[in-house]
Amino acid sequence: MVGYIYIYIYIYIYTRLINLTKYSKDQDLEICAIKLHTPLKNIIIICLYRAPVGNFKNFLDTMEKILDLLHKPNTEFIICGDININYVEANNNRKSLNNFLAIYNLISTANFPTRIVNNSISMIGNIFIDASRNYTIEPYINGLSDHDAQILTIHNIAVTNITTDPYYIRNFNKNAITEFHIQLSWESWNEVFSSNDVNLMFNSFLNSYLRYHSSFIKKERKQQAKNNQWITKGIRISCDRKKVVFRLCRLINNQSFKTFYKKYCKILSKVILAAKRIHFNRIISNSENKIKRTWKIINEENWKYKGRQHPQFLKGNNKLIFNQEDMANIFNNYFLSVADLLNK
Repeated sequence: MVGYIYIYIYIYIYTRLINLTKYSKDQDLEICAIKLHTPLKNIIIICLYRAPVGNFKNFLDTMEKILDLLHKPNTEFIICGDININYVEANNNRKSLNNFLAIYNLISTANFPTRIVNNSISMIGNIFIDASRNYTIEPYINGLSDHDAQILTIHNIAVTNITTDPYYIRNFNKNAITEFHIQLSWESWNEVFSSNDVNLMFNSFLNSYLRYHSSFIKKERKQQAKNNQWITKGIRISCDRKKVVFRLCRLINNQSFKTFYKKYCKILSKVILAAKRIHFNRIISNSENKIKRTWKIINEENWKYKGRQHPQFLKGNNKLIFNQEDMANIFNNYFLSVADLLNK
């Protein structure tokens, strides 16, 4: 039976999962990979495991197929995992693997024993990176296993984070409106009406308007979902894990894993309902008009918003027009013909 290999990555780093399930074979190779996007190039991180009794030739042949498939001019690899090849001492498997990885400019980084049992030491876990990288590596003894972890720090690298681009709005308040009115009162508009060309008149008016429009200062705001204050950091992490588990369910045909995913979804749904209930109860208890606030929350949750009221009637040609379509046609006809009237 093929075991499971995981890659954990910070949720705000932009990555993409690479499906290598078909290359996994019990004992010979178990593998998974992700693509990490950086400003200059893409980095493919490969995590693998090879059993001590696995066929080394099959391992090398499969790795060659994978790297040939993924290799591109703007792509480099980081390979890590338990390969069960002792790098403490010279041996044929170590030499063959080094020669193969040198084709892709990959070198071994670990220079210390990663497994110590009684009087035996070995280095069967390793990390291979591009030789051009500036890095430091150190062991991390966790005390939970006879395999020590390895912490690799790459210094000359920059990753692309998933960020929410800000947007800008104008700050309209009484002071800004008053200042806008004062600036308009100082404008004589001579440049606008001194020309008979409609285009020159419009451009002159627009320049004056934009100059005075600076009274309304721009404010930066982050894009965020409305009415989602009940989403805690724990819920966000759980939702991200749910996505990962869902992708694994599609890749791995395992009934027990699918059952686990369904249970996880039910538990997460209950947690979300409880978080919403606590959040909305707090809002209602702190509001002055509890009934009004309750109905507002209900309408927002059901996506029922009070629409903007349309004008009831329009007076034109000495008569009242109540039809909304007729009102729209009057405005359209006026603005379509205003340029011709100015030329005349």
